[in-house]
Amino acid sequence: MSYLNTEYGETELPVNPFIDGGPYQLEGREMVNAPELTAMLGYEHSWYLDSGSLIAGITMNYSSDYMTSIEFYVPGARQESFTRTDASIRYESDSDWTLGLWVRNIEDEAQTTYVFPAYRRFVTSPRTFGLNFTYRY
Repeated sequence: MSYLNTEYGETELPVNPFIDGGPYQLEGREMVNAPELTAMLGYEHSWYLDSGSLIAGITMNYSSDYMTSIEFYVPGARQESFTRTDASIRYESDSDWTLGLWVRNIEDEAQTTYVFPAYRRFVTSPRTFGLNFTYRY
C-alpha cells in the first residue's frame, strides 16, 4: 500500500494549438500518473500431490483516481479509481514440465494511462487469457 501527495510547483502550461485558451497555470495541481492511494493484495496457495504441485494465486490492485495528462482540460484527462485483478493456476510436475493457465484484468475494464491533446489515448489491455507450457531438458 502506498500514499502519495504530489503537486506541481510554479509552472505554466503553454498555449495548446488544439484547444482555445491558455496559457494555464499548473501550480498546486496534482501531478500526472500519481494516484494518491494504491494498494495490492495477493494470495497464493500450493497443494502438494504425489507427482508434483498445484499452485493457484490471485492478485488485486487498487488505484485511486489520478490525472493522465497535464492538459487537465482535455476530456478523459482524469482516470477514475479502479481495481484490477489477475489470477493463475499451474501444475508443476516432479519431472521436467509445468502447465499453467492465467487471466489478467478479470474486470475487463480499460484504464487510461495517457491522453494526448488531440483526444488520443493510451489504454491498458482488456481481459487477457493465456496458457503456458514449459519443458526443461
